[in-house]
Amino acid sequence: MEFEEGGRLHYSFAVGDCRQTIDLVYRIDGKMLHTDNPSTSHETVVQWRIGMGEVLVLDFAGAEACFVRDD
Repeated sequence: MEFEEGGRLHYSFAVGDCRQTIDLVYRIDGKMLHTDNPSTSHETVVQWRIGMGEVLVLDFAGAEACFVRDD
């Protein structure tokens, strides 16, 4: 996940041997992260926090995803 100023978010992930990237729009409202895919008009809202070791933790109603900063 690459967060940019102005609310742009690039979400990149591996699918087999290929890499997929989805360009999203985001905003923060307190401890909630709102993401929207303009091409599908679908907004997702997830609770976020900074965990141990400054890991970004996204809580999808109990299922957590952890992201480590890659400098």
